Amino acid sequence: MQKRFRRALQAIMYYNDRTDIQEESRWFINPAVIVDLVGGRHAAIKKYLDDHKEEIDEHHKRYGLSAKFNRKPVDIKKRVIIAEEPSGYFCQMDVSSVQADRDY
Repeated sequence: MQKRFRRALQAIMYYNDRTDIQEESRWFINPAVIVDLVGGRHAAIKKYLDDHKEEIDEHHKRYGLSAKFNRKPVDIKKRVIIAEEPSGYFCQMDVSSVQADRDY
């Protein structure tokens, strides 16, 4: 379980760190987006995120992220891709749908 949560957290952070995305395309890290990416019990995810609160808070502060950033008409799974192998984190972006994000 913890590995899944760690992989999801790192994948979101890597995605947000990308320089080729628009500011409004970034994701605020909370239990709901982790559930959307990898599933799991909300309480277990909340505990995991609480254990990494300092790192997450710094990440949010760096980009000025708040929960409102997650109000998008696009599913996070269409933006943040988690590799099957724990060492294979990567993010993929479907460039064809970037325009759709801008139109919301």
